[in-house]
Amino acid sequence: MLADALVLAYTHLVFEGKDGRKKNLAEAVHDPVAFGKLTDDVFTRVLNSSGSELAESRALLERILERRMYPHSRTLCIANVNEEEINRKAEHAIGSLLNRDDFATDMVSIDYGQGSEDPISKVFFFEKSEPNSVFRLAPSEVSATLPVCFQDLRVVLLYKKEPTQEDSEKLREIFASFEHSVSGSPRRYLDKSESEN
Repeated sequence: MLADALVLAYTHLVFEGKDGRKKNLAEAVHDPVAFGKLTDDVFTRVLNSSGSELAESRALLERILERRMYPHSRTLCIANVNEEEINRKAEHAIGSLLNRDDFATDMVSIDYGQGSEDPISKVFFFEKSEPNSVFRLAPSEVSATLPVCFQDLRVVLLYKKEPTQEDSEKLREIFASFEHSVSGSPRRYLDKSESEN
């Protein structure tokens, strides 16, 4: 939501850069003087603005502060799938049911610092009696509690608008189709709005 709010505001926020030139939020990252002014104050400037040009951005930031996040999302743990494939599957699931621009997809990789590789296989050990001699542990010497998979990929499909009752039915269909195309087996999840009832 924060990214959406900043995208809506970036042309309207102006920072003085090198040689006194005005830079918008997107241009400021390329100017060291303007970049130095990109602090948490950007959030406050948008939140305290009164102009109509920042109204949508301000509304999103107010929702964040009130913890009214995007209400409908689906998170899946998957095997190797690239972002392009995820976007293609999201497009297919959404089809003509709802507007694609009202959705966002995100992929998050969670691992132990070595991607899909076992981090223990990279660590050298030594014994006190021979501190100058190092060795690696054999798989049989490693704890049985070590996981089999060292990387999780999580995919999030997010609906960014407040849905009508008709939209909620379409969202169920879209999320089920998306989950089936990504993981191969749809599960029954409650939407946040359903679980609160």
